[in-house]
Amino acid sequence: KPNVDAVKWLKEDIYPLLKKEKIVVKVVGSNPPKEVLDLGEKGFDILGFMSDEDLDKLFSTSKVFISPLRFGAGFKGKIAKSISRGLPVVSTKIGAEGMGFKNNENILIADDANSFAESIIKLYLDQKLWEKISKNSIKHAKENYSYENAKDKISGIL
Repeated sequence: KPNVDAVKWLKEDIYPLLKKEKIVVKVVGSNPPKEVLDLGEKGFDILGFMSDEDLDKLFSTSKVFISPLRFGAGFKGKIAKSISRGLPVVSTKIGAEGMGFKNNENILIADDANSFAESIIKLYLDQKLWEKISKNSIKHAKENYSYENAKDKISGIL
């Protein structure tokens, strides 16, 4: 339900603002329900499930990763994958919660449609901001989600 809501909000309220800038959105996620598939159109592509190899290719050819989650909980694995590759993320407070992010430092956080779209557009147009967020997101991933970091945390707990 959180992902379906996120895609619907993205399409209905955020995408119209992105479309004006000719920004193409690609929605990835396994087994999208019909209500999500029906949202697809040229420029708002519903890709569904992707293999890790295809997902890696998509990450390497994308400019921004967006996660417009308005409710839900837990660790957001695709956000972690994105930051580890230096792909800047725009998300909501809910999408970013529990991951130790700092807004405008290693992620952009916005909770309304206009701010969310503006953040995406800023990353598209401002190369210095894109590079800053990219560099800092890689650093954040290494400091918080690397194998060595996890090993140290588990050793500390034990």
